[in-house]
Amino acid sequence: MNATTQFSLRSAAGSEPTAKTPDRSLKEYILRRIAIRGSLIGLALGFLVFGTLIIVNGNQADFHDVPGGNCIAVLGGIGAVLVGTVFLVATYLHWRLCTKGVRRCSSFK
Repeated sequence: MNATTQFSLRSAAGSEPTAKTPDRSLKEYILRRIAIRGSLIGLALGFLVFGTLIIVNGNQADFHDVPGGNCIAVLGGIGAVLVGTVFLVATYLHWRLCTKGVRRCSSFK
């Protein structure tokens, strides 16, 4: 009897489910949806706060070589606020499109 050919590190056949149960799949979908929304809200708030701080402190910008350096800093702050607004719109769209049903959201597989 050759014992080395019968040895396997895998578990016994049939002990692992081959397909995901619908309940587990739904939980994964909900967790993914919460993670996406949290990330989008975090990015939006970060860019909005960062842009606001740049605009508020724009007159303290120290650009000696560039004429109108204050204007450049304020334009950068406005750009950051616009990026934050884009993330807020993306969050709103994700919230509206993925709330209606599981099949409607494009991130569900």
